[in-house]
Amino acid sequence: MVSNIIYSITSRAPTCVLNPLQSFSCGFKKNFSSVCRRRKKELQRSSVPKKVTEFTSTEDKKNEDYLPHHPVYKDNSTTKIRPVFDGSAKEKNSSINECLEKGPNMVELIPTIVNKFRLRKFGITADIEKAFLQIGLQEKDRPFLRFLWWENGDKEKTKIYQHKRVVFGITSSPFLGATLEYHLKQVSGHLQLTAQKLLESFYVDNCLTSVDNAEDIERFMLESKEILSLAKFNLRGWVHTGVSEAEKEISRCISKELSPNSDLSLHVFCDASKAAYASCVFLRTEVGGAITCQLVQARARVASIKPITIPRLELLACTIGSRLINTTKIDLGLENVPIYCWSDSVNALYWIKRKENWGTFVNNRVQEIRRLTNPEDWKHIPGILNPADLPSRGCGVVELIASLWWEGPSWLNKPREEWPLSEACPDRAIIDSERKRAVASTINHEPK
Repeated sequence: MVSNIIYSITSRAPTCVLNPLQSFSCGFKKNFSSVCRRRKKELQRSSVPKKVTEFTSTEDKKNEDYLPHHPVYKDNSTTKIRPVFDGSAKEKNSSINECLEKGPNMVELIPTIVNKFRLRKFGITADIEKAFLQIGLQEKDRPFLRFLWWENGDKEKTKIYQHKRVVFGITSSPFLGATLEYHLKQVSGHLQLTAQKLLESFYVDNCLTSVDNAEDIERFMLESKEILSLAKFNLRGWVHTGVSEAEKEISRCISKELSPNSDLSLHVFCDASKAAYASCVFLRTEVGGAITCQLVQARARVASIKPITIPRLELLACTIGSRLINTTKIDLGLENVPIYCWSDSVNALYWIKRKENWGTFVNNRVQEIRRLTNPEDWKHIPGILNPADLPSRGCGVVELIASLWWEGPSWLNKPREEWPLSEACPDRAIIDSERKRAVASTINHEPK
C-alpha cells in the first residue's frame, strides 16, 4: 500500500514541505512569494494540476497519495520557479516511487550522443519545452499524484490539487522516451529520415545531433518542429555551431568531410603500465588524397591493487580497446569500415592471435576480444608511437597538447604503404606460464 502522508506529514514534516514559500523566500528576493504564486497560476491556466474540492473519505485514502514539494529558484532561467515533487517521501509504508515500475532504461548513453554530435561539421542542439507536462495521466491514476497548497502560507486555507500530467520526480516519468519513440516511429513519407535522425538524437528531452552543411541545418530544424508539433511537443532553444572549425584549437568535428567518396578507417590503440591501462580510438578520413585523423574517444582504468603482471595488464587494455572500438563503430554507423587494432605488447598479441588452450584469466579475455574483433586486425606498434601510452602512465600538459594524442601518430596521415610494420618475438616463458595446465595421475588398482 502506498503511504498516505496527508495528515502525518502535516503534523511532523519540515517547514520546507509544509510551507515552501515561507522557508525559501527568506534567502531570495523580496518578491519571491509573488513569483511563486504567479508560477502556480501559470500551471493552473495550463491545466496541469486540477483542484480537488473535497477531502477524501478515510476508506478511500488507500487509493491516493500526496507529494511533498518545494520550489527551485533560478534567476537566470527562462522559467525562474520550478516546483520539485518528492516521490520518495514516505511515513510508514512504501513511497509512491517504490510502488511504481521503473520500466526499461530508454535513455541513450551520453558517449553515444556526444559521438553523433561530433560526427559531422555542424552541431545542433534543442530541447522540448516542458516535455513531461505534455503527456497526460489517466483519470484513475491522478489521485496518487496529489499535493497540498497553502495560500499565503496559511495552513487554515489548505487546498488539494492533483496532477493531470506526468510529474518530474516520479520513478516512471523517464519512460517519457517511450512516448517519443512511439510517435517518431509512426512518421512516414518525406519526414521519415528526419524522424529516424531524431530517434537517435534524444537524451531525455534534449536533442543533440549534427549535419553536413548549412542547408541541412534549416531543413532539419523545420522538419523536426513539424514532426514533434504533431504530438503537441514544442522543440525550442535551437543552437548550432557557426564558427569555422579552423578557428578552434580543438576540433569538435571528428571528420572534416563525410561523403560516399570518403575512405574511412577506425584505429584503436592499447597500452598499460603498473598504474593503469587504457585505449583510445581515432577516425582516419581520406578524401581526394587529403588525410585527417581525429581522436573519437578514450577509456582508462586504474590497475588492481593486487599484484598483476604487465602482460596481463596489456591484455586488459586490449579488452577495453575491443569494447571501445565495437561501440564506436556502432555509434557512428561505421560497421563496414576497416578496423585496425594496435598494441605494443607482443605477448598480448600472441595470445589474441593464437587459438590455444590458455589459462582462465587469459582465455576469458581472449574469447571476448576475438568475439568483438577480428584477430587478424591486431597489429604491433612500437611503444614510442603508441598514443595510449599517455593515459596509461599519466602525462603533463605539454605532452597532452601534443598532436600524438589529439590526432594520433603522424604516420596515420600517410598512405598505408608507409605505415610501420613492426615484428617482435614474445617472451616464451611468459607465454608458457599462461597455458592451461593438465594434471595427470596414475592409479594402481588391483582387481579383487
